[in-house]
Amino acid sequence: MVTSLPEELLGQANFLLTLSPNQANLRRAVSTAYYALFHLLVRAAATMWTEPLHQARIARIFDHDRMKKVSVATIKSQGSETDSGSAENRNRKEINRVAQTFVILQRVRHDADYNLEAPLDPADAKALVEDANEAFVAWDTARNSEAAKEYLFSMLFKERERI
Repeated sequence: MVTSLPEELLGQANFLLTLSPNQANLRRAVSTAYYALFHLLVRAAATMWTEPLHQARIARIFDHDRMKKVSVATIKSQGSETDSGSAENRNRKEINRVAQTFVILQRVRHDADYNLEAPLDPADAKALVEDANEAFVAWDTARNSEAAKEYLFSMLFKERERI
């Protein structure tokens, strides 16, 4: 398992924004930012297992659609939180930020890769890559929390599988 891949992808997304702001560079930057966040979450879950063979198998379980559904559910559940002062609730807000960014980047990545009718605005591409940068920081803040563990666990297992 290439453990530095998420950071390398995020670095690549940022680098692409320093090049000529043509559609290829802008679209590649957005797509790469999404995959950076995707691989960050996959790595976080896979490295919970100590056996390298298990890590590789866990990494292959992740499904983009399932991750989106879990992220949407995470965002919705955050709206019902009332205890804004607790450390765990602060961690939930950070996970919510990751989930929101994941959903947005997944949608925009699909458009960047497949919807060639409308050009991608350079300012929008820059903002989206910055969102990915901020999601990395949010994940780093909350990665050891119960909220982060639940988020990852939910991406791997359906509710009825957890009983």
